Amino acid sequence: MAINFDFSTEVQEKITAGHVRAHDEKFRVTTSKMTGKLAGIVGISTNPLANPFCKSMQNVEGAVCQNCYSCRMLLSSRKSAITAWTANTVALSDDNLSDEMLPSIPDGAYVRFNPHGEITSEAMVRNFFRIARRNPTAHFVLFTKRYELVRRCVDEKSSNVAFVASAYHLNKPVDCVEGFDTVFRVFTPEYADSHGVKINCPLRCNDCKKCWSTDGG
Repeated sequence: MAINFDFSTEVQEKITAGHVRAHDEKFRVTTSKMTGKLAGIVGISTNPLANPFCKSMQNVEGAVCQNCYSCRMLLSSRKSAITAWTANTVALSDDNLSDEMLPSIPDGAYVRFNPHGEITSEAMVRNFFRIARRNPTAHFVLFTKRYELVRRCVDEKSSNVAFVASAYHLNKPVDCVEGFDTVFRVFTPEYADSHGVKINCPLRCNDCKKCWSTDGG
């Protein structure tokens, strides 16, 4: 079922507060300690509820986005994250984002760009790459459905960033995407069983780290 983007007053007020926070001179891009499958990974999330691309994907029949766990979470159990992730969205979408607003990452950390959220623009891609260059001992991975935005900025990519192409459609096999290191596909258990699909993501990210590889492995 598609996500309803007709927000309550509470949600809209938190989004507005995020826009205000992003323009505070003391603002810094917020990082998160992830939990569950992503425990031990550093996350830099943005707000899919404030992203026009995410809204547009609700009209794409069979799109994975119609089952977006990030949107559903922000509209229920994690409303408290809306303001911070909106501020990240606004700041990271700014071509003029200052170096002082970029986060410092612990040496050797594994980081996921947009564990929640999606790219808004080329400016966001470039700012992600700036974060990676600023933290050369950390390891970064970017999951995205916006393949062309990434390709346009690839010359600015540093060697500590891997690209993962997120598949658009549920239950649609995709083996590779030009310019990306690997592909993340989403299958229902029923489809996987009936088509002999081997789920390639059985471990906690911090125990596997395959998605951070740039050698196709």
